[in-house]
Amino acid sequence: MMTDNVALDANLPDGRPLYAHAMMACAEGDLERLREIIAMLQPSDVAELLAFAGWSDEITLLKMACGQGNLAVVKLLVASGANPNDHGGDEDEDPEEADSTRKAPIHIAAQRGHANIVRWLVEAGADPRQLDRNGSTATTLAASWAALTSCDICSTR
Repeated sequence: MMTDNVALDANLPDGRPLYAHAMMACAEGDLERLREIIAMLQPSDVAELLAFAGWSDEITLLKMACGQGNLAVVKLLVASGANPNDHGGDEDEDPEEADSTRKAPIHIAAQRGHANIVRWLVEAGADPRQLDRNGSTATTLAASWAALTSCDICSTR
């Protein structure tokens, strides 16, 4: 494990950038690797890494972890500063005219049927009534994907 601080865009010995390693750790549920990556960075770079959404469809590390269903990784990312309500859009834009999908982590988890993550996100302050670009809430997405347990959690809040 590296202990010196490295730049967010630094390439690691395999030639891939640090942020690509972080995304893979989230996708694979590799909690220890993600902890190592976070420990390599200065706090400002951790914040930038958590907010980075240069992946396809505005996928941040938190959205990737929510989609993959890894609660331990979700908890680590939120504890490290990831915003459970980040939808990738501007706060003052009309959701129906947005350039972004405006899907928050709770939308991703609900759509994938990860009820344990939906529950935890709500407890951590995620707004289950938040609308995506299409006007859908997490409940709507859960219902449309037959993720009914997630639907129940969101509709009781």
